[in-house]
Amino acid sequence: KVQEIRSNAEEEIAKIDQSYDERIREEWVQVNTQAEQLHDHAIKIKEIQLALESERELEKERENIKKYFDQTAKSCVERIKVLRESIYKMNEDVEGFSNNKKNAQLVHQISLAADALKDAVESGRGCAQELKVLRKLAGGDAAVDAVLSTIPSKDVASLDDLQTRFFSASLEARRRLLVPEGGGILQELVGTGMSKLYDLGGSMNFRHPSPTDSLPEGDDPAAVLKRAGIWVYRGRIAQAMQELEVLEGRPAQAMSGWMEEARRRLVVQQALQVLRAHISLSSTQL
Repeated sequence: KVQEIRSNAEEEIAKIDQSYDERIREEWVQVNTQAEQLHDHAIKIKEIQLALESERELEKERENIKKYFDQTAKSCVERIKVLRESIYKMNEDVEGFSNNKKNAQLVHQISLAADALKDAVESGRGCAQELKVLRKLAGGDAAVDAVLSTIPSKDVASLDDLQTRFFSASLEARRRLLVPEGGGILQELVGTGMSKLYDLGGSMNFRHPSPTDSLPEGDDPAAVLKRAGIWVYRGRIAQAMQELEVLEGRPAQAMSGWMEEARRRLVVQQALQVLRAHISLSSTQL
């Protein structure tokens, strides 16, 4: 009986052991399966982490690239701005150079036209064409127009004309000195004859004076006429007019026509000097 119980117990224990073994194997299999699953899950998590890190790196790289392009674009904009300003400045310089060149050419043309006007005035011929050319070249220059408005286009005596006409006018003034105020025809004839016979203190032929002629002293009309004549021959019209300003009466009347011609020439000469100064100033401002 004991043997039977023992045998049953051993069988029962064997069954229990077998059952435990099977359960252990099953649990082991489950454990291995779960371990594999955990491993796979860990791999996936790692992959996700790597993916996330790659995404972050990619985003960071995107930000770096964007920042680089923003800085590059800003730098390019600044460079383009500087280049554009340089081009504008270059265009202004080129335009300024072109304008200066044109202005220089215009000033040169005006200078040549002014020289032609001066030659026309000095020769005593009309200068209407020269005035027309100058007005056209000046193009509305107020200073030039103001100067040209004082220059008549004709009837401006040359220096030679003034020297010749002075001789004739001074002879008439000398003749009138010899005729009393209110004298009749007989006294006029006597005065004319005497003016041809007498010299009144020196030669009145100022067209051919001696280089050694000196200015006579005295305030009498004869001395005044002689000094004025010497100044005229020397080309000093202003000094001659200053001398003649003291004449009175009939001698002054005899010289009045010549004085008007001389005054007109002086006005023109002064106008030409102002015009030349304006042209010189314009050339220095280019």
